[in-house]
Amino acid sequence: MKHFKSVSAVLAVLAALSCCAPAPKDQPEHSSAVSSMSDASEPDTSSAPEAPAGPLLAGRAPNLKPFPCEQGTGPEEVVEQLSQLTGWDLTLSRPPVPRGDGLSVSFAPESSLFAGPPNPQKDQFHVFDAQDLVYSILDSVSASLQSVCGVSEVYFTAADGGDLQFEAGGYAFVFPAGQPYEVDVPQGTASAGYIRHTIRFPAYQGGRTEANAKIYDIPPFQLSIDLPDSWTVRNPDEELYSIPTTPVEFYEGDALAGSAGYHIFKIPEGIDERTAAFYRGVYNQIMLGSRATWDIEYTPISETESSLTATCYAGYVPADEADGQPAEEEEWVRRQAILSYNTDLLVYVAIAFGETEIPEEQWQAIAKSVQIEPL
Repeated sequence: MKHFKSVSAVLAVLAALSCCAPAPKDQPEHSSAVSSMSDASEPDTSSAPEAPAGPLLAGRAPNLKPFPCEQGTGPEEVVEQLSQLTGWDLTLSRPPVPRGDGLSVSFAPESSLFAGPPNPQKDQFHVFDAQDLVYSILDSVSASLQSVCGVSEVYFTAADGGDLQFEAGGYAFVFPAGQPYEVDVPQGTASAGYIRHTIRFPAYQGGRTEANAKIYDIPPFQLSIDLPDSWTVRNPDEELYSIPTTPVEFYEGDALAGSAGYHIFKIPEGIDERTAAFYRGVYNQIMLGSRATWDIEYTPISETESSLTATCYAGYVPADEADGQPAEEEEWVRRQAILSYNTDLLVYVAIAFGETEIPEEQWQAIAKSVQIEPL
């Protein structure tokens, strides 16, 4: 029996074999395994702790919001990604310097900390005065470095290493160089051995055409999910159309561990939500195929007023065995999977794991952690 080692290939095979929702003919399937993304250049911070791949945290405490962060990056790149996300100029006077279990950070004169907010500001990160800007910047940088780089403390200093003192917008600010900056870093709901990730969907625009534009042109949302602390999340090298759409990949080292994508749906009319007909209507693109289906051992795990998450298996008959005859049970290739829908946002997320089965308790823990939320 032919086995597909790429989870993205499994997703593509499932979509291609589905009789109800084939991908548009003018688009290739997303069918190749993903190699690791190019590593960002590393600053000279070799003694800093290794990154545990947490999210960026942006905004102002206690309302910091998590955002995806490219994995494997150093402190300087974390600040750069935060700058791109928020629109703030976060130019540093020098790369962050290791200091005990933490990092020392100093900003350049042209940074928004001293020069003020950008014009125009991004709506999501709009600040109202100098005080709001200063604390939003320091909260975001400190929390993101702790989240992504695993440091326990962040110190903000002047360029010469002395106390950070300045005036802006009628406010006077003093941050002692010898005192770590205090900010409450959101820990999410991840339990020991897991890290909470936030994944934005649509994850990219690759594969978008006029025919499938309505799938891409939705208000963005985020999937929050606990993954084993040895896993990382990456975008694929080839951003092609598939069902589920805009899949991202989970890796354990160099080994592909899983994949997650999304799709849209309409609420099945006149069908009781407690029946199998309802969830099959929600997931019709991936459940109603005769040679591929996610409707194997569908088991609800958690439920709210607007969402339901379930474990299941994603199964398919390999192409060289799909001879047009009814499939027998022993022909099916099965992958552990998780499905979750949100009736407020009218989107669902489909997650399939790799060829090697993960422990049952791990499967359950990941499923119970799933949350679909608006951005």
